[in-house]
Amino acid sequence: MLKKIFIGGLILLTMAACSETGSNDGSHGLINESVSEGEFKLEMDSSKEIYKDDEPIDISASLVYVGEKSTATILHAKPLMPFVVEQIDGDIKLETSVALAEVKSELKKDERVRGQLSNLTVSNGSTEIDLENNDEIILPEGEYEITVVTTFKYDDVDYEIPLTIQIKIES
Repeated sequence: MLKKIFIGGLILLTMAACSETGSNDGSHGLINESVSEGEFKLEMDSSKEIYKDDEPIDISASLVYVGEKSTATILHAKPLMPFVVEQIDGDIKLETSVALAEVKSELKKDERVRGQLSNLTVSNGSTEIDLENNDEIILPEGEYEITVVTTFKYDDVDYEIPLTIQIKIES
């Protein structure tokens, strides 16, 4: 009897692990990319590969110290991870405004320092986009490259770590 209950439990667990909640019609995906350099890892996440032309773009980046020490003190501009949004099939280019002041930050081992795609400015005079609300970035239809570049100094070594993903905006 105990053997039947055990087998039944295993079957239920297997079915639960294999079943999908929600639909996956191929229109939504998750992008998660990363690159490592020295004792640091830069990651970028997008909640979707394809966005609708009326929805905010949800993209973030994280810098993680993965070295031997418990903390790492870095010098950098603000923000630590500025973004560039460039339309592949058009002429839109947006960039995060960067303050030239040098900032000192302490990163804890394996703890993510996050940055969100926000506070963009039009860098090429494009009038196709309205950035009135910089907290919600809404882009017109097209294909885009989103690049984040973190530039900082650690232990007298200059780092510049870029990472790029592609997304698509559809109506």
